[in-house]
Amino acid sequence: MTPVEVLHHIAIENRDSHKFLTRVLRAGKDFTTEELAAHLFAAVVPTAAHFSQIIAHVVNFYIDSDKRKEREEIVKLASIRDKEAVAKIMVYVREALRESCQRIY
Repeated sequence: MTPVEVLHHIAIENRDSHKFLTRVLRAGKDFTTEELAAHLFAAVVPTAAHFSQIIAHVVNFYIDSDKRKEREEIVKLASIRDKEAVAKIMVYVREALRESCQRIY
């Protein structure tokens, strides 16, 4: 399987994934496909649990009934899918994480 075939197989029509993997292939032209995959795997897999925990904190924070207004706004922003909407969503994410950290400590 060639690197391009691997790229098309993994990306599966997701343009963001395709762009990312194309950049990885270009930047790693001195590496084999297997080496690039190993480096990517080593960088992504160990952080997956951390990202999952972050998502859980954010969901738990906004799932409370007293956060209904904020939750509705997040859903509305998520449907817009532009940079401004993403920036606004990230404000909500940071607030949830800030509050979650205060509860833990």
